[in-house]
Amino acid sequence: MSFLKTRQHWSHPVIYIIWIVGVTLTSLNTQVATKCLAIESPFDGTMIGAKDGDTYLVKKDATVYTIQLHWGDCPEIAHNSKESDQPFGREALSYATHNYVNKKVHVVPKSYSYLRLVADVTVIENGVDVATDLVNHGYAMVDQRYHPSKEILAAEAKAKAEGKGLWNQKNPTTPWDWRNEQRPTRKQTGSPKSILDRAIGKARKAA
Repeated sequence: MSFLKTRQHWSHPVIYIIWIVGVTLTSLNTQVATKCLAIESPFDGTMIGAKDGDTYLVKKDATVYTIQLHWGDCPEIAHNSKESDQPFGREALSYATHNYVNKKVHVVPKSYSYLRLVADVTVIENGVDVATDLVNHGYAMVDQRYHPSKEILAAEAKAKAEGKGLWNQKNPTTPWDWRNEQRPTRKQTGSPKSILDRAIGKARKAA
């Protein structure tokens, strides 16, 4: 009898789906936490790809990390048909792909953001700091909210004075302002709250 009651209890769609979502999210959170703890120390790896000017894929042993630059913020590129490229976003991606991809890099982790590792990245063979290099060529702005170094601020001032890259525009939009303008068109599909809300909504319709 107790077995039948248990089956009836878990057969209710709302309870079952919430339980499944809870287990899944707990597993994901555990994996993320474990990954964060595993990469607190600096490490060397190979950059195997670039998603945009300042977001890269770096492989260390059998693990591939998504890396976002710490201080350098490149112009955005479109991620869906409703968005548009920010001026010089494609140029920044092309420059990064040509100069950093397939190179050995040294990664110094700073924090995590949206499952991406925020880090300083240096090309090992020539000692080039990636963020500073992009800023030097006018392919990235410095986000001063994160206490950048004097060196990278000086690089930005020089690129701006010389009208390099994005500074060739009269009033260039910052990448963070561009993201805020584009964000309403992006569907936030991956947050725990949105996953749970959708699961509950579907369960209620099925009930």
